[in-house]
Amino acid sequence: MGKSKNLSRKEFIKLSSLATAGGILLPKFLISQECDLTTVDILGPYYDGDAPFRIYLAPLDEPGTPVTISGTILGQDCETPLANTLVEVWHANADGCYSIFQMCDTGNSENDEFHLRGKMLTNVDGYYEFHTIQPGYYAGRPKHFHIKFTAPDETVLVTQIYFADDPLMEDESWEENAEERIVTLTPTENGMVGEFNIVLDAEPLELLLGDVNFDGQLNVSDIIMIVNIILGVIQPTDNELYVADINQDGIINIVDVISLVNIILNQTYKNLPNPDIAKFEISDNEIKLLTEGPIAGIQLELTGEFESKEISLPNGWEHYYHNGRLVLVNLNGPQIDNPTTIFKFSGEISIFSIIVCGWNEKLIQAEIGSIISNFKVELPYPNPFNPAVKIGYSTKIDGKINISVFNIRGKFIETIYSNDIFSGSHELIWEPKSLPTGVYLIKFESAKEVHYRQVIYLK
Repeated sequence: MGKSKNLSRKEFIKLSSLATAGGILLPKFLISQECDLTTVDILGPYYDGDAPFRIYLAPLDEPGTPVTISGTILGQDCETPLANTLVEVWHANADGCYSIFQMCDTGNSENDEFHLRGKMLTNVDGYYEFHTIQPGYYAGRPKHFHIKFTAPDETVLVTQIYFADDPLMEDESWEENAEERIVTLTPTENGMVGEFNIVLDAEPLELLLGDVNFDGQLNVSDIIMIVNIILGVIQPTDNELYVADINQDGIINIVDVISLVNIILNQTYKNLPNPDIAKFEISDNEIKLLTEGPIAGIQLELTGEFESKEISLPNGWEHYYHNGRLVLVNLNGPQIDNPTTIFKFSGEISIFSIIVCGWNEKLIQAEIGSIISNFKVELPYPNPFNPAVKIGYSTKIDGKINISVFNIRGKFIETIYSNDIFSGSHELIWEPKSLPTGVYLIKFESAKEVHYRQVIYLK
């Protein structure tokens, strides 16, 4: 890579504007040195700190009125957004029953262990949001959400949100402290929407996106730390997790690595086109990349009974491997040729999931075994999509095909189709039922070929 370029915070903000989340306009009444801290409320008996990270707390068919709550969290100076604040939410169902702690007769069609519970981190602007249903009445109390906030400096606030025009608020024992926590809900075509802005008695921390080792600079050491997070070599803290997610999409993967490489190189390749498809081939002892167009990084999840072997890559490429996870990164820019062989092994191997990133920090579609011409998969349309995506595919021979969906971390989501098909043209239409916005991999697998299509689902 040559000598790495160290960036100050001021330079980073200028160079990484494309990689961070868009600005959130803060309400004018909050931009002030004089403001009131958000008040506390009771924790209640049904808190569980093991709830998963997610912003969609309820399945689509959950009984009740859909509700979206969003807001901005500010620090003790009343104007600095608190990025990377942990927001934990839990509440009763429409009948006032708390799942996992009580036996509920309605809702939870997916038998979710943490039904109507979730946690999330605020983005660089201190912004958060979650989607669920309006809770019912529990034990004679007003309808309410329980929320616990934990700032990066470990300041904790436990409180509750109530709703305007709730008749039971008149008898609520905490009413005198809850005036600023009574949310007005506005009806929309997608349900009710409310805003809840928070001021915490917390000291804002200067967190530099990409500075995973917190030394105030961006260099190859930070790249290696992000790679080690992807490989599972290290278990990141909340702050490390936050700054490693450079594009602020909630996922740490090869795209964040390439974003950081571009920042360090002081280059932007936004207009550099990607190859349409990255083609791979698995032979007896190696995985080959058959595409010559410029590729910036590759992330693979490998399975099977195999052992890795030493490999030599072109100058400028780096190879990282741990427990079946493989990351390859071009550290010098698109002028460097792609490697032909990306992994050597002995034994039996298969690729469970694959993510390929271009220099414009966009995903590239991937195919495995694509030199075999019996099976062809078209590009998804539309992409991004909502509510459904269409993918055409064709085969020259009869045979069995498996079509399945994985999230970008490689976790299996569902099988769309698994059966025999006749030769000819076919069409897949996939409509997610209760999945959050994100990138998903659709895997088409025949006897000798595997094709991956990466799609972006927008709610």
